[in-house]
Amino acid sequence: APNFARLFSRLLGKDYGLVINIFVMSVLITVTGLFYSKLKTVPLSFYVKLAAILALYLFLILRWTDIPAEKVHLIEYGFLSYLVLRVMNGVSSSVPAQYLYTVLIVGAIGCGDELIQKCLPNRICDVKDMALNAISGILGLALIGILKQCLSRHPSQLS
Repeated sequence: APNFARLFSRLLGKDYGLVINIFVMSVLITVTGLFYSKLKTVPLSFYVKLAAILALYLFLILRWTDIPAEKVHLIEYGFLSYLVLRVMNGVSSSVPAQYLYTVLIVGAIGCGDELIQKCLPNRICDVKDMALNAISGILGLALIGILKQCLSRHPSQLS
């Protein structure tokens, strides 16, 4: 990824950060759009929750870090939450436990990722990045949670 980041940074120049912001938001909007046809008649509360999560994502994209590669972590750790939660479905039958284990595992992976960077030349370990990784995982898990909740309450929307 760092090699791609350097290549795109050279190609796009000062617009590189803007392109990354647009890319991350496009992925989030696309994922949301994929579910729209199944969620046309859901209650307003679902859309309020969804808007809140997307607003937090937008805040993190625009304000948390100026490093474009860190912004992509918002997507990566959100998707990692999805993968870990799928594994947790087979480990525990308790839904709260599944979510708790997922948060802990994703947070530990995010911390481990940063600690590995401490050992690498020209990379830095930053507590702020650990927090971003964990928050990204939690936001991804929140998004998954509201989608599951909505779809379970409106099973007719699945067809």
